[in-house]
Amino acid sequence: MWDSLGNLFIRTQDNDEEALQLAALQRTPTFVRARTSVFRNSGGEFTLVDISKLDEREKKVVLEKLVSSVNANPEVFFDRIRQRFDK
Repeated sequence: MWDSLGNLFIRTQDNDEEALQLAALQRTPTFVRARTSVFRNSGGEFTLVDISKLDEREKKVVLEKLVSSVNANPEVFFDRIRQRFDK
């Protein structure tokens, strides 16, 4: 999963609540998972966001971050997508 800064974050033992939420998300139907994203704000707070409920400005910010991460290192981005589809 990516944080809001476009970085891959690592689950730690200290974040039990976060791990439980991620496990619950992984058990949801694919339709729900495809519309849900994991974000961390600059303060390190973890949030699950339903992408379909974002307003236009928020969608634009998410897409800009996605495109910038693709432009920065496309190989890593597509490896992450491949791993996600393989799960």
